[in-house]
Order: sequence, then structure tokens, then C-alpha cells
Amino acid sequence: MFSGNIKKLTYTINTVILVMAVLLGVFYHYVGASFLVWFSIPAVLIFILGYALIVNDHLTAYVRVVYIWLTFYMLVTTVCLGYKFGFHLYSMSMIPIIFYTEYLGYKINKKRVNPYVISAIIIVAYVAATMYSAGVGPVYESSETAAALFWTVNSVTVFAFIIIYTGILIRLVITSEEKLRDAALVDRLTGLYNRHYMMARLEAAASSD
Repeated sequence: MFSGNIKKLTYTINTVILVMAVLLGVFYHYVGASFLVWFSIPAVLIFILGYALIVNDHLTAYVRVVYIWLTFYMLVTTVCLGYKFGFHLYSMSMIPIIFYTEYLGYKINKKRVNPYVISAIIIVAYVAATMYSAGVGPVYESSETAAALFWTVNSVTVFAFIIIYTGILIRLVITSEEKLRDAALVDRLTGLYNRHYMMARLEAAASSD
């Protein structure tokens, strides 16, 4: 079972991405990118499915589905609209999510993915999409204003994901360290500090003199 805080955070992030997928579908219709309008339908369905995975405690499966889909989404949108829209930047936000997934797998004793292999695949996809877009050009032409707007929005979103997931990992490390410290210094039977705590305090007092 996953903690309520992790499930709540994942539920919130899934909702944000779902809303973004719907809004992007509207934007694709506005700029005349008909293929991407249809492509938005499976995107919405995947994140609707995400709610079922979260509720049933399949968070590891959920995260894997999300980063596989976002990598594919990055490829398609970059090829269709060009790298100036910044959709390829989402590949950068996937890296901390991959390592977070490895931690989740460790916590529940499930089979874990190799984060370095997956990261390498994402990097290859990133380079391929941007090089193709730069060399061949986008499938759909859009205004420079729209491109600049989406570059800004996508950049801010990517930074937000990186900050959130890095913060989560740091808090998990701190929590684990605190639990290890308590286990070493507190007697489980009585709940009182043990000899190791006394020795640590005496050493700290001696070093401060």
C-alpha cells in the first residue's frame, strides 16, 4: 500500500496533466493541426485510466505508463509542430520521475526498471525529434507568437515537474534518515533514549568545548 500523501500528489498531478491534454487538443484545433486533435483523444483516455491505477494502488504501473506516453507524445508533437514549441523539453522532466519510480518499486518489493537505460532511450528520442524537426521542418506551420507562448508555458511546466519530484525524493531521503536515527537511538520497548543516544550527546558536548 502507498501512503495517502503519495497517492494524493499523484492524483493531483494526473488531474493537471489531463486538463493540459484537453486544452492542448483545443489549441491543436485552433491552429489546424488535425492529426494532433485526434492524437489528443488517446492522451485524455490514458490519464482517465490513470485514476483507476492510482485508486487501486498501481502507482508504479501508473508512473511507467505516464513516462512512456509522455516520451511518445514529445516525439509526435515535436515532429508535427517543431522544436520551437518546446514539447521536447518534457523529456527532461521524465528523468527524476524514472528514478522516483525505481524508489517506489523498492518500497513495495516490485520489479524495478533500470533508470539509466530508460533515461538513455529518452535522450535518444529527444535528439531524434529535435534533429528531425530542425532538418525537415514541422508538419504544421504556426505563428512565431504561438510558438513563443508555448515554449514559455512548456518550459515553466517542465521546471515545475523537476522541482516537485526532486523535492519529493529529498523529503523521502530525509524521512528515511530520521527513521534510521530514531531506530538507532530509541529503545523500541520503552520508547526511551538508549546508550547510543547518551554517547552521541556526550561526544557532541565534548567537541563543542
